[in-house]
Amino acid sequence: MLTGTGLLHTRESAERRYELIRRRARLSAQRYARQRTRRDFKFKAFDVFAFKAVASQWEPRRRRVAWDWAAQFVYWRKKRPTRWDLAIWLGDELICLALGYASRPGKKILYLAGVERIPGNHPEAQFVLPMVIDATERYARRLGAAEVRILQPHPALEARYAVLGYTYTYDNAKRSTVARREE
Repeated sequence: MLTGTGLLHTRESAERRYELIRRRARLSAQRYARQRTRRDFKFKAFDVFAFKAVASQWEPRRRRVAWDWAAQFVYWRKKRPTRWDLAIWLGDELICLALGYASRPGKKILYLAGVERIPGNHPEAQFVLPMVIDATERYARRLGAAEVRILQPHPALEARYAVLGYTYTYDNAKRSTVARREE
């Protein structure tokens, strides 16, 4: 039986194990993005610099969703060591944040719960969604997930997700839309 400290040790080891998987997925996707775009994007984990960049670089009135990324991250970090977090940078500029989590049990589905890019007509905006989806799918494969689902995708992005191979379903009971792609 696990004691309080044994449980903490197990949680910390799971966190380290999944962070290694996340890091490898990010690095692999970063290399691919650099080859395709010829730009020096950096794919990183969420950190205090990302949260500060949202506050200082992203104009609040221009944001479509205005997620509280720090609060969401803290919530999912406590709840799931299998979470997926991605911050995409170009130099000192934060281009995008994405956050998701794996289903329980067995991690068969990776849910992408939120994606937000730098507001406005940024010159690199066209690359954001394909890079996020590619990185997310790489993480899903490393977890052994058979499916990626995008929760409550923004309606304006439906066509963009469809081009990337996602189909939409609407669950009347939950009043939610899901874009899904099976591997």
